[in-house]
Amino acid sequence: LVAFGISMPRHFEINQVMRRIGWATEYRIGAYDGPAAAYREGVDAQGALYALFRPEWEVADPGKEQVGGAHHWYYAVRPKPDGVSINYIVQTSDATVPDDFQLVGTRDGLSVYVRHRDTWEADRFRDQETDYRNALYEIPRDVRFAFLGVPAGRYFVNLAEWPGLWRLF
Repeated sequence: LVAFGISMPRHFEINQVMRRIGWATEYRIGAYDGPAAAYREGVDAQGALYALFRPEWEVADPGKEQVGGAHHWYYAVRPKPDGVSINYIVQTSDATVPDDFQLVGTRDGLSVYVRHRDTWEADRFRDQETDYRNALYEIPRDVRFAFLGVPAGRYFVNLAEWPGLWRLF
């Protein structure tokens, strides 16, 4: 019970920002509920979403700038709730450009469009809670991402590859 209590998160609020953004995204690549090949096509193309929201390792402060990832794709391919307005479209670069949308990025033959740039800016740059993890399990960014840690002199040691470990047995 003590270990369980010590391991509890700082709070139990669920950040639902990416759910709302995903619902406002029309993802025209692959098929989430389709055959394996169509599903794989959709999964392989999700990197195009980084044109909208950068990956965590590129964002200096995720509390100030929304980070992208697979959770955005998941909600983008799910059925939309009633009354949701599409603000983002991801499609192949050779497809017809949607009316009232502006191109914001291309990647690997895919194009990403935004309808309202002010909405996009509001979605990208917002103050939000990022302290949900228990401090006991918080891993600094420069440890999680080696390309940040190595120049900072912080190194991850893989004990399975450490030759000295096997001398202990």
